[in-house]
Amino acid sequence: MASVRGAVSQSANVWQSFLEAVRAENNVSVERTVESLQTMPSYSGLGREALELGVRANFDVVLAGIGKRRRPDRSDDPEVFLDRGRTRGRQGVAVTEMLTAWRVALEALYETARRVAPDVPEREGLLLEFLELALTWTDFGMVAAAQGHREAELARAREQQQTQTNLVRRLLTGIAAPAEIRTAIVPLGLEPEALYHAVIARPDPSVDLEEIERFLRADGLVSRGNGLVALIDGDACGFIKTLPDSMAPSAFGISEPALLSAMEPAFRSARRALDTALAIGSKGVFELSDFGVRPAVAEDADVGTAMVERYVSPVLALSGGEAVLTTVESYLANDCNAETTAAGLEVHPNTVRHRLGRFEEATGRSLRATETLVEIWWALERRQFS
Repeated sequence: MASVRGAVSQSANVWQSFLEAVRAENNVSVERTVESLQTMPSYSGLGREALELGVRANFDVVLAGIGKRRRPDRSDDPEVFLDRGRTRGRQGVAVTEMLTAWRVALEALYETARRVAPDVPEREGLLLEFLELALTWTDFGMVAAAQGHREAELARAREQQQTQTNLVRRLLTGIAAPAEIRTAIVPLGLEPEALYHAVIARPDPSVDLEEIERFLRADGLVSRGNGLVALIDGDACGFIKTLPDSMAPSAFGISEPALLSAMEPAFRSARRALDTALAIGSKGVFELSDFGVRPAVAEDADVGTAMVERYVSPVLALSGGEAVLTTVESYLANDCNAETTAAGLEVHPNTVRHRLGRFEEATGRSLRATETLVEIWWALERRQFS
């Protein structure tokens, strides 16, 4: 029994001596790792001193775990690795390169272990145990670092999205100064002096913001340089240089091309176009001029209500009033030609004239008066927006 305890004690002493030798050469492991990191694009711009501190901190935790001669478990705090991952995420280091860096560090650490391992019969066993433990502690660190990196990426994305949303809001409301526009736009790959269309759409369960961004070729990161779109007060708002040529997934209001310094009136025009398209249930890309005077009908509810009360309500109170209104609407669409209207409705011209007479009697207005025709058209259009 005493000989067994002695063998165990001797094995533990050999292990501790081996680990102390690895720690004594830690500077070499760190140096080899940092040199490899600086050849990677994501790490090349980072300061050497900061890299050394980060690598050394990781090695310290990994070696401490290996020194315990056990695998990591739930009692081990991953915060050091989480924080390192967050730092690399904030620095813009690609997660693939960060994980590759961990493998590079493992190779450097194991190379040091091979070099300093004692020349004893159990040498290969020591190295195998060291490698197995180093792998488990490295994997533990990699998983935590990847989680921290993801947290930093999400935080950066939220900050960037907030910055871009504020920029879009300031541009579309006309409060961004020319110098501010240039300073903010150029880093995004956009041209401050170019002409852009103000644009607005309304996401819904069937068409979300991402689909709107793809359609407009203006995602949140402006990867294609066509423009910028942000979610403002529930609407996808922004500006784009080139209009899409594919089928629109929903209604979009756009403006004529304008300078970024003149986006406020352009965006107001685009919003009115969208409001009109939504009111009449149209899908596509629309400018305000595409609707004629319909935007005024849609916007001025007070006038519209008065016209409906004057020309629609009295007729609907009649027996067959809906047919009378349909006939009047067709009559206006056919340039007040009774014969053409009758052919379209598949009725006799006298039937058309009879219905027109009933309309005039119910409303007390003559269909031969230009003002009456305008008001009737307004009333009938307003019905679509109710």
